[in-house]
Amino acid sequence: CPSGCAAGYSGESCTQVCPSGTYGIGCASTCSPNCAADGSGTSVCDAANGTCLLGCKDGYMSPMCTQACDSGWFGKGCMYKCQCLGNVCPTNGQCSGCQPNWFGPACQYADLTQASSLPSTQPSLTDNNDTTCLSASNLMSLDVIWSMPYAFTWMRITVQNPALLNTFTVVYNSTRVACITLRNATVNNQTLDIHCEQIGLVSQVTLMGSGVSSLCSIYVSGGRDVALRQNTTQSSTYATYGSDKAVDGNTDPQFSITNTCTATNLETNPSWSVRFSIPEAVNRYVLYNRDTNPERLVNFNFTSLNSANAVVYNYMDASTTPLSVYTIVTTTATVSTVTIQLSGTNKLLTICEFEIYGDSACAVGMYGRNCEKMCNCANNNDPCFVSTGGCPSGCAPGYLGESCTQICNPGKYGAQCGLSCSQNCMGSGTACSNIDGTCLQGCKTGYKPPTCQELNAGNSYKSSFGAIVRAVVGAVATLVIAMKF
Repeated sequence: CPSGCAAGYSGESCTQVCPSGTYGIGCASTCSPNCAADGSGTSVCDAANGTCLLGCKDGYMSPMCTQACDSGWFGKGCMYKCQCLGNVCPTNGQCSGCQPNWFGPACQYADLTQASSLPSTQPSLTDNNDTTCLSASNLMSLDVIWSMPYAFTWMRITVQNPALLNTFTVVYNSTRVACITLRNATVNNQTLDIHCEQIGLVSQVTLMGSGVSSLCSIYVSGGRDVALRQNTTQSSTYATYGSDKAVDGNTDPQFSITNTCTATNLETNPSWSVRFSIPEAVNRYVLYNRDTNPERLVNFNFTSLNSANAVVYNYMDASTTPLSVYTIVTTTATVSTVTIQLSGTNKLLTICEFEIYGDSACAVGMYGRNCEKMCNCANNNDPCFVSTGGCPSGCAPGYLGESCTQICNPGKYGAQCGLSCSQNCMGSGTACSNIDGTCLQGCKTGYKPPTCQELNAGNSYKSSFGAIVRAVVGAVATLVIAMKF
């Protein structure tokens, strides 16, 4: 090519694609270091224009991942709203404390206890402080009561006495219906996640057992807002009131002042839709109305579809007067698309925020906000929790923590990191595999690999033979001394 190769190619005949990690004319440009990396650790981008093919690393956005997240947002593609104390989040969202009403991994899970009876009856359990605990020493049960029913999926409790962590049972409603398939996962020696298979909507959850008197905190999951910054469309757009403003994390209802709401033109059957990047297990919808002309939203309807475009939930508003906030709770359904519509002519559809709560509908063995992480459980047939990666069967040998990703401390290995490396490992007594105790630098002389716990056969023989020789020599010496006297 007399004029040179096209962008993304090189070589004598311009057929050689740029090496991984490079792009552009003559492959002279380097992919952004903020591009997500492939299995080899190399940032991957389009050979022609540098667009990051695997998305961005946590904390960055834009096609070439050159733009850092706006303040208050974090994660891959800056898709997640910071709920950490002080509204300050690192790029992965992990922080030491959450704002009120939030808990869990990266503080992304709404805490339903704040809407229950607990803040008034047991404020120490809902103050977001795991060091303030109950003072009643003989309490054996505790009720969490709501004025409206919710879909119960999981809860987190912390206790003062670690010995009482696994002493709880869970029942529902005033009739004390038992939790179906209770599954627990230990976060640490004072924190436990409790999951139940859903039995329908509940308005009361009761904790029972000797551990109740040791409770310090209770969090009941209301799910994550899975609609945030997802792909949206609407049937038309009035002025600058684009469809994305319904999932921007801003619930301000001031339509004319803040410009944070959506709006269509006046038309027949206006609609707005959101499509999730992966299927989501949804059980709660919260719709925020505008402050002026709120009656325009009366008698809206919305439909939730799965990935096969089959209807899994349909809601029709039957109110005659508008509400500022509509909350619709359902049993959990796997959803890919949600569409809101107003029926009739000369209708204008405005949404100031549409929060949709649930969690990722991951395949068995996967977890995380994008189902991108693999469970690391002791028993692969008993998969981890989608929300945290916690394992009811315990972590795989060599690992600890909420999601079983924390490697044992040096010198420890095995299930629950409960075993110690052999002192016969070369290097030091800490130089062994966190999984099975294999001494990474081999054994000291005379000990048998891989864990160096046993003497090898030759050394055992030599030791025994030496003991015999020493005994014979000692006996002869004793006899000689006796003969002299």
